[in-house]
Amino acid sequence: LLLLLLFNACAGGNMLSNTCNFIDNVDLRCDQHPGACVELTHDQTSNANMCCSLCVQNPSCSGAVWESWSKDCYLKRFSSAQQKFLDHRSGVIACKVSGRTPGPPPAPPFFPFRNTSLPWHMRVADLVSRLNTSEKILQMSRGGAKSNSPTPAIPRLGIAPHIWGTECASGLGSDDTTFAGTSFPQPLGLAASWDTQLLYDISTAMHVELRAQHNADLKDNLIAYHHGLNCWSPVINIMRHWAWGRNDETYGECPILAGAFAKAVVTGLQGNNSRYVAASAGCKHFVVHGGPDATRQTFSANLTRLGNNLHACIRELCRSWWLRNDV
Repeated sequence: LLLLLLFNACAGGNMLSNTCNFIDNVDLRCDQHPGACVELTHDQTSNANMCCSLCVQNPSCSGAVWESWSKDCYLKRFSSAQQKFLDHRSGVIACKVSGRTPGPPPAPPFFPFRNTSLPWHMRVADLVSRLNTSEKILQMSRGGAKSNSPTPAIPRLGIAPHIWGTECASGLGSDDTTFAGTSFPQPLGLAASWDTQLLYDISTAMHVELRAQHNADLKDNLIAYHHGLNCWSPVINIMRHWAWGRNDETYGECPILAGAFAKAVVTGLQGNNSRYVAASAGCKHFVVHGGPDATRQTFSANLTRLGNNLHACIRELCRSWWLRNDV
């Protein structure tokens, strides 16, 4: 099914010396090989020829991918000789531009946000001020689960692709296919212990394993689903019906007990370093999340007040971040 078509004049005019080599239904995956490939920009074009033309016009671009359904055009740069079509994906057209010598992109300037001696608020303000609207949207909307990962690179700022999300409910990436961490009991089982110290110790062990995995990923230049440092845990929703499919992720039906466990988990995951968090905890799911899975994004959950479970989790998150903030 893979057809190689040569278009010697795909860019037209003075671009004739460059050749666009097209392959149907193949994606150039940068997320799995960030050391060999980075995503440069994201735009929209009416067809694959125009997408490749944009790549030809960008001297840093060595390949592009055009999505037929969304008209999205992704320009990419190969930073090594490993210019490979890495993944089959229906409805996309990938092209490589011949005549481009692969090599590492130029090092970005040393921006203030990279200066670790500066206060957090100064680094954040500097970084945000350098992002355009499109980059802000993509950085906030990408990097989570599966096909929504990773966030695209921003080469001009030296920002690499990034996956922030991971599971920490009962161990590292506990619903992934590549299981690398200790398998702890599900939260509902842990709740039966009534032991907040136990939850703290388990969460501390998780953050140690997360950091070890993160360090190994940096060494191996690997970006993979469920390899982030931002935990989708703890789950502080209250168990209200025996048939709900996610009861095992909760700490049972008592808001006070769930709140106490949430505090222990947040404290354990984030660690006690005075400046950095070991892993970032997340009180999920926001406000309420106990409806049927089929309509969980749309059903109306009416409540008159927030429960102790959510208050306790948010208070601990705020306290944890406040201790590390120099504002």
